[in-house]
Amino acid sequence: MKFYLNNINTADGSKAREYLLKRGINETIIKEFKLGYSGSSKDTFYKLATNKGWDIETLNKLGLINKVNENVYDTFINRVVIPIENLKGEVVGFTGRIFNGEDNTAKYLKYKRKQKYLKKVVCYLIIIMLKIIFVIEKSVIVLKVIWML
Repeated sequence: MKFYLNNINTADGSKAREYLLKRGINETIIKEFKLGYSGSSKDTFYKLATNKGWDIETLNKLGLINKVNENVYDTFINRVVIPIENLKGEVVGFTGRIFNGEDNTAKYLKYKRKQKYLKKVVCYLIIIMLKIIFVIEKSVIVLKVIWML
C-alpha cells in the first residue's frame, strides 16, 4: 500500500492528485482515505514487489498483477488507487479509477474477489468503512461523509 500512497506525491502522480483536488477531494480526505496512485508504467509495482521477495503467483492471486502466458503487468496502471478495508480497518483489496478521460478502458478496476471478503460483508465505500471527516474552516464545522455503496 505504501507504494500507491507514495506515488501520489511524485511528479508522475501529480496529475492524479490534481484530478482529486478538482473533484473537491482535499489533502485531508486524500490522507484519511489513503488514496494513492498506481504509476504510469505497466510493470513498476511488479518489479518492485518481486525485488522485495514477493512471488508472481501470490501477487497474481492478490489481484495486484496480471499474468497472461509469460507476460506479467500491474493490475492498476495510471489510476487513482483506493484501498478497500474490512471493518477492522485492514486492507483486503484495492480498486482503481481512471482520471485522465480514457474512453477505451473500464472506469473502475476491482480487486480479485476472495470468498472471505464478500462485498456485502466489507461495506463498500470509497474506502470501505464509513469515515467521518470534520473540516474546520472559518469557525464552520462541515461534516463530510463519502458513501459509495
